[in-house]
Amino acid sequence: MIGHVDTITSLRAIAEGRRAPARKYAAFQRSALIRVIGHGSRSKPVLTDTGRAKLAQAEASR
Repeated sequence: MIGHVDTITSLRAIAEGRRAPARKYAAFQRSALIRVIGHGSRSKPVLTDTGRAKLAQAEASR
């Protein structure tokens, strides 16, 4: 079983083109942190400006 993956780790994974846990995608879309472009297996999540700002803010506070 996969351990807990936090929000910033998932956002970073999406920004780098890697996959994140499925439960995070829906939450990120509701929060307007990502948009999903395409349909089905060819869909690709893309960070919105809000998502990039949240990721940059988290990186700056490290």
